Amino acid sequence: MKRWCGCALVAVMAAGAVQAPPARAATTTATLALQVEVVGGCEVGDASLDFGTYQSGQVDDLVVNTRLVLSNCTVDSVVVELDGGQAGNTRGRRLTGPGGASLSYQLFKGPNLGNMFGDNGDGRTIDMTGRTTLNVPVYGRIRGGQTVPAGTYTDTINVTLTF
Repeated sequence: MKRWCGCALVAVMAAGAVQAPPARAATTTATLALQVEVVGGCEVGDASLDFGTYQSGQVDDLVVNTRLVLSNCTVDSVVVELDGGQAGNTRGRRLTGPGGASLSYQLFKGPNLGNMFGDNGDGRTIDMTGRTTLNVPVYGRIRGGQTVPAGTYTDTINVTLTF
């Protein structure tokens, strides 16, 4: 009996040795190429230009100024353009008031009122090298001699930055 038990034990051990190891999946490697293009940016804050009070028919021009604040600019240069507002024409800007009455005005790049601030070549190119924030002045003029009804006159100008 001892002999039979030993053979049975050898048979059980041999049966265990015959079992194959668990199958493994084949492996391979590759690369994944990633890419992103980072472009510079620039923002302009909302601004307003309040002409204050204009007396209908006043003789003198009314001249005021404001500033556009450029910020977070990570570009070398930016072109600032101002459109024609409700008139749709930078050369014929007008504030619209009661009953559709209009008051002509113009926007300029500097205090001498010599260079109109507009679009399509009449914008202002600004060198932003070494800075990320800048105040851009805008000067407005309502010519004297315009007789219009009393009331509030408004317009909205779109500011475009190209960089």
